[in-house]
Amino acid sequence: MRRLATATVSALAVTALAVPAAADIGVVADGVGEDRPANADIVRLKARNGDGAVRVKVTFADLDPERRARVKVLVDPAPGDTTQYVVESVKRPGRAVRTRVLLALGMEFDGTPIDCGGVRGSWDFDRGLVKVRVPQSCLADQGRVATLKATTVYGQRGDWTDFLRVRKGSSTDA
Repeated sequence: MRRLATATVSALAVTALAVPAAADIGVVADGVGEDRPANADIVRLKARNGDGAVRVKVTFADLDPERRARVKVLVDPAPGDTTQYVVESVKRPGRAVRTRVLLALGMEFDGTPIDCGGVRGSWDFDRGLVKVRVPQSCLADQGRVATLKATTVYGQRGDWTDFLRVRKGSSTDA
């Protein structure tokens, strides 16, 4: 009986080690800002760092579909180096969403566009929610932890979140 129990525990330990790590989901609550217009007040950043893709949800206090709106997410897939990316998603009234990846220039949330298939963005104005997805293959020098931060600017006003660190791992929806 003792051998059976030892064998079972050993088998479970080996199985546990063979299972890939689950992707972390990180959340930063930003809170509602005073006197910020629609499309300029981020209240939450949520990110999943899967093996296949980085998925980000940015929630706004209010999104107005009749006004231009833009969100930028800094993605640093290997915080120990100097390579960072900006995922920019823009929605203009009467036009399709444009979402692209930029090779970041410093910490200015600007950069040079790079060619990357599979980048997606969607805007849900009723829920105040913007979703972006970036394949990991677009992000060079990947580490086990990514650092993310979201920002938006509307006219002279804007908002940004604190930095969020999210461990990379497998994900069924990546």
